[in-house]
Amino acid sequence: AYYVLENFFKEYKVISFRFDSFNFNTVTPFAKGTYYYEYNGNRSEANVYLTMKLTGKSWKITQISIN
Repeated sequence: AYYVLENFFKEYKVISFRFDSFNFNTVTPFAKGTYYYEYNGNRSEANVYLTMKLTGKSWKITQISIN
C-alpha cells in the first residue's frame, strides 16, 4: 500500500489538503477532505474519504478513497 500511495502522489502532486469534516462518534469513524493537486500541468481537486480505527491511544487509517 505504501508504494501505491507513493507512486500516486508522485504523479498527482499535492498542492494542498484540508479536512472538511469528521465524525468519531460512530461505529466506523470517518473524515472527509479536499485534495488539491497538479497533474500534467493542470490543477484540480478530489474528495478524500478516510475510515479509521482507534488502536490504543492513536487513530489508524483503515481505508482511503480518493474520488
